[in-house]
Amino acid sequence: MLNKKFYLLVIAFSGYLFLNINYVFSQANYREGYIVKSDKDTVFGYIDYRNWDKNPTQIHFKKHASDFEYLIYYPADLLSFNVANEIYISRFVEVELTPDKPEKLTYDPYGLIIEDTVFLQVLIYGKASLYLFKTDLDRINYYIQKDTSEIILLIYRRYLKVDKISGKHPIVTNNNYLGQLTYIFNDCPLITKKIKDIPYKTEPLYELIQAYNLCQSSTENSYSKHRSKIKFEAGLFIGLTITKLKFMGDERPKLTLANFPLSYNPTFGGFLEFVLPRNREVNSIRAEFLYKRYNTHTSHEYNYNYHKYIIHDLHFQMEYFKCNFLLKHKFPNNNKIKPFFNAGISFGSLNGYRNEITIQDLFYGHEEPVTKPAVDEVYKSNLGLLIGGGILYNKFGFEVRYEYSNGFVTKGYPRTNVHSIYFNINFRLI
Repeated sequence: MLNKKFYLLVIAFSGYLFLNINYVFSQANYREGYIVKSDKDTVFGYIDYRNWDKNPTQIHFKKHASDFEYLIYYPADLLSFNVANEIYISRFVEVELTPDKPEKLTYDPYGLIIEDTVFLQVLIYGKASLYLFKTDLDRINYYIQKDTSEIILLIYRRYLKVDKISGKHPIVTNNNYLGQLTYIFNDCPLITKKIKDIPYKTEPLYELIQAYNLCQSSTENSYSKHRSKIKFEAGLFIGLTITKLKFMGDERPKLTLANFPLSYNPTFGGFLEFVLPRNREVNSIRAEFLYKRYNTHTSHEYNYNYHKYIIHDLHFQMEYFKCNFLLKHKFPNNNKIKPFFNAGISFGSLNGYRNEITIQDLFYGHEEPVTKPAVDEVYKSNLGLLIGGGILYNKFGFEVRYEYSNGFVTKGYPRTNVHSIYFNINFRLI
C-alpha cells in the first residue's frame, strides 16, 4: 500500500499548480483591433487580447503598440470592440446568475436574474444574431436578436424539487428557451421542426441560427465567430536521465548509510497533447508514455577488528513503463522560440528489476560470498511528482525536468526516495 502522506502531497501539489498556473504566468498580449465609443467614434489601436474564457469586464487599449500606458474601458464606455476576429458588443441586458452546476443547484424555480451592462460575445451576426455571456461563476447565458429588435435572454434553468412521496430531490429543468426560439423563428417552418429538444449549448444553437439565416436569404451571415476547438498534437521524445537512489529511515544501516552513485541512462517514449482553445492556446494537457531505467551499485566494508570484516555489495536495477500526466503552459510571445513550463504526476509500472545484496564475511581467511534480496519486498508500481521547463522551436522542443518518486519500497522500513533529472528532445509528428 502506497504511503498516504505521499498521496496527499501529490494531490495538493497538482491542485495548487492547476489553480495558480494562469495567475503566475499571465502576460499582456496586445493585438491590433478597434473600439467603438459610445458616441459611435471608431478608434483603431491595440487591445490586450486574452482569448477570454469568461466575458471580460474591462479591456486595456493602446493607441500605439509602443505606448507604455494604456486606457481601461468598461462596458458602459463602449458600443463594441473587435480584436483577433472576435467581436464584443456592450448592451444593457438581463443576466441570469442562477447556479447551473449540479452541486450548487437551489430549490428556487424563479432563479436570480439581474440587469447589467456587459460585453456580449458575438457568435453570429446576421438577420438573426446569437450572443454569449459567461459569468464569473461559469454560468453561460445565450441571447438572441432578430433584425434590429431587442436582445432577448434565452431562459434555461435547473433547480431541485422535493418529492414528498419518494423523499428524493430530483432536478427539474426549465426549457423556456425552446418556446422562445419557436416563436421567434415561426416564419421558417423548416427551422421550427429542428428546435424540439435542442440542447442549450453553443454548437447546436450556432448551427440553428446559421440555418435560419440561410433559410431567410441567399447570403450567409455577415459575421460568424470561428468556433474554437481543442487541438491535438502527438510526437516522440528521446533523452537522458540522471537518477539518484536514496534509502530513508533509521533501520537497516547497510542500506540507509549506503551512498549510491548517480545512474546515467537513456529514456524514450511518445506523447499526446491536447491544446486548450481559450487563453491564447497557451495551456495544454499532456499525456506521456515512456520507458525508464536506472542501474546503481555500491559496496562498503565493516571492520570489526584486525581479523574480521564484512563486505556488503548492493546492486539495484529498475525498469519501468511510465505514464505521465502534465499541465503545460507556454509563454506567449511573437518569437519563433517559445519557452514553456509544465508540472504533473507520474505513474510507474515495474517491468523488471534486480534487487541484490552480496555479503562476504572474512574472518581469518576467505569465505564464499552469499547473495540474497537486499529488500524483502519490491513494489510493482510507484507514484511521482514532475516539474520542468524548456523551449519550443517549430516541431522541436528541448526540456529539463525533475522527478521525485517514492521508489520501490513503500511499506515499512527502509523507505526509498528516487530523484531523477531528465534531458529530453521532443519532435512533434502531428
